Amino acid sequence: MWNTVPFVEFMSQRVVRRNPGDDAAAGGATVVSATHFLEGPTTVMSEAGDRPDAESEEDDHQTEVDPSGAESVDSPVTDTVGHTAEGPVTAETPAETPADETPADLATADETPAVRTPGEEPSTDETLTDETPEVAGLPSAVPVAPGALPDEAKVLPPVIRESPARRARRQKRARQRVRRRIRASLLVVGGCLILAGAWVGFRTYQAYDALRDSAGLVATLQTQISDADRRAATTTLDKLQQHTGDAAGAVRDPLFRLASTLPWVGPNLDAISEIARTSDELAATVMPDLVNVADRLDPADFAPRNGVVDISGLRQVAADLQSTTVRVDAARVRLASIDRSAVTESVSAATVRLWSELDSLSALTTTGTRAATLAPAMLGADGPRTYLLVSQNLAEPRATGGLFGSFALLQADNGRITLGDNGSVSRKIGVIDPPLTGLPTELTDLYSERIGSYAVDANFTPDFPTAASIFSRIYTEKTGNTVNGVIVVDPVVLSNVLAATGSVELPNSAAAPDADKKTVTLKAANATKLLLSDVYRIFDKDTDAVARDEFLSEATSAVFQRLMAGGGDTTKLVNGMLRSAQEHRILVWSSDQAEQAEIEQTPLSGRLPVADGTNPVFGLYFNDGTGAKLGYYLNSTANLTPGTCRADGRQEWLLKVDLKYSAPASGLPKYVLGLAAGVKPYVLRTNVTAVGPSSGGISGVDRDGIPTWMQSGVESARAAGIVTVDLSPGQSTELIFRMYTDPIVGATPGTFFGPEVRMSPGVGKPDVTVTKALVCQPAT
Repeated sequence: MWNTVPFVEFMSQRVVRRNPGDDAAAGGATVVSATHFLEGPTTVMSEAGDRPDAESEEDDHQTEVDPSGAESVDSPVTDTVGHTAEGPVTAETPAETPADETPADLATADETPAVRTPGEEPSTDETLTDETPEVAGLPSAVPVAPGALPDEAKVLPPVIRESPARRARRQKRARQRVRRRIRASLLVVGGCLILAGAWVGFRTYQAYDALRDSAGLVATLQTQISDADRRAATTTLDKLQQHTGDAAGAVRDPLFRLASTLPWVGPNLDAISEIARTSDELAATVMPDLVNVADRLDPADFAPRNGVVDISGLRQVAADLQSTTVRVDAARVRLASIDRSAVTESVSAATVRLWSELDSLSALTTTGTRAATLAPAMLGADGPRTYLLVSQNLAEPRATGGLFGSFALLQADNGRITLGDNGSVSRKIGVIDPPLTGLPTELTDLYSERIGSYAVDANFTPDFPTAASIFSRIYTEKTGNTVNGVIVVDPVVLSNVLAATGSVELPNSAAAPDADKKTVTLKAANATKLLLSDVYRIFDKDTDAVARDEFLSEATSAVFQRLMAGGGDTTKLVNGMLRSAQEHRILVWSSDQAEQAEIEQTPLSGRLPVADGTNPVFGLYFNDGTGAKLGYYLNSTANLTPGTCRADGRQEWLLKVDLKYSAPASGLPKYVLGLAAGVKPYVLRTNVTAVGPSSGGISGVDRDGIPTWMQSGVESARAAGIVTVDLSPGQSTELIFRMYTDPIVGATPGTFFGPEVRMSPGVGKPDVTVTKALVCQPAT
């Protein structure tokens, strides 16, 4: 054995471990006693600032309990030369092991490193490396050069085991860090979603607000186009384009488009997007074209001048309007593709509103297209035309308005219009015997043979094409002349024309109360009363019949000549004619089948639809039953309201008719009292005809709350019922026809639909109200 004392002294002075973190302070060296190698390892602590795990200082100063139950308390590290981490100490105070503990005891503690003697095999839970491992809380050691120590002093580096408590704390901190990161990530994602939702909501509001502002402008623009007010239309168009452009810009936003793909909210946003794009397209393309067409369709340019209508530019305008109509109809189809059951009520209402406006716009462009297409040919551009111009006498009611009173032949040749033969229908055309053949049996069953014999009774039927063709055939039978069509007007139409053109002077008669006057002034304010009532006071004798007929024919001719001469307020003229057509006071029939097919798509036709579709059409018509002129004093109103839904899906309807008769009880001319067939003088007899929808029927009728009898029949392939009502002066009555519609094919249960009521035009403005109903859901 060699003496180890010199070696121990040498090692106590020379062997050091370097602390890389302390090079700048105290040389960065920690002296290691050779006792560490000979007697066993001693835990060496660096300063707190040198620990690599500085996350929590409290964790490194926890008191730990070894398996034996004795507490292990951190103490200052002492080297062999008498220094501690806190300062010098005496050489007699080395780091001692407590008397009750032995190195073997310490070796079993959780935090005591295991020491292997040379040649000992490592356990399965130890890891050996070529380098000395770093111990938590200790600085890295400087490796000892090979051969610096004798073989007996060589020991393997310590293997540090982590206690379960420390591992649990470390894992807990790791889990907390993960949870904090997840919470932070969720907060970021949630915040982004909230911001995105708020942005989409803002864009939606922008689009909805812009569409709401533009909604009323479409109707305003249509009115201005109809009035040919280009300056106002241009200003309105600029506003409309600004609003629809804002709406379209909002729905083009990337986040808005992305949100449109989401469930529930997506269909609503998609519907708003479709409405916005459609509105913007209309404002950008269709409306400017309409404004330009309206500018070219200035009524002043097409108004008659010196008996001639300039028709040269009408066909080009028709082509432009046709192109516009195609685009409007395409927009209607796109809106129809929106599933309104998948959107909110407000979005559905916005869709329906725009659809309604497009329907109105389509009607405007379609009517304009047909008028511009038909007018040139009907005004003789392709050859001369001859028409029967008939004035209806509203004082004797008929289903289309009034009795065919007077007529005149109207001839058109390349835009030049003239009047020919004229006179009283009853005296110049009269009756044919035998009656016309080939008439539908349901017509003669419902209205008797008179409809095919008497020219003045041809319009017992409310279907004007049928009435006009019968009237034309009777005229040809009586005169041998054929005509290309029939056009009817009434004194209200003449009044509307006079409002635009000014008054006319008619020749007076010696039989008139004011016989000293040579003429009678006919103007808008007195036309209706003069032609339907006063004329019978002026010509009140039986011998005045011819003079009266001439006066009425002269009135129609004078107004027509005043119209064809030109001048006056053309805007008022156009508006008055449009209003008359909408009230079915102007009706047109052509013997040319192709032209008639086009006319039947307009209000001018007076045709009951063959099939109603999703908008049922009801009819209410009046025919005089006394051969008198007392209808001037009849006032009527109609009100259609929905009843209950039947189990089979049929919808019940109540068509209420109020009739008021205001004739005086005495003092009327004999001619006004008429034939009084079957009734006392002054009693007005009216045959009230109700016509059901094309798919439906009539269940019965009540008069003043009491069920009453009605004559049943068929009119234009529809159920019809006739009730005869007698009224004395000052009396009124109420009829309620109980009707129904079959289940509406193509309509969505629970949605509203609006039927239409057509009524004979009278002296006053038609008074009709309709209440919409929900589509019935058949019981299952």
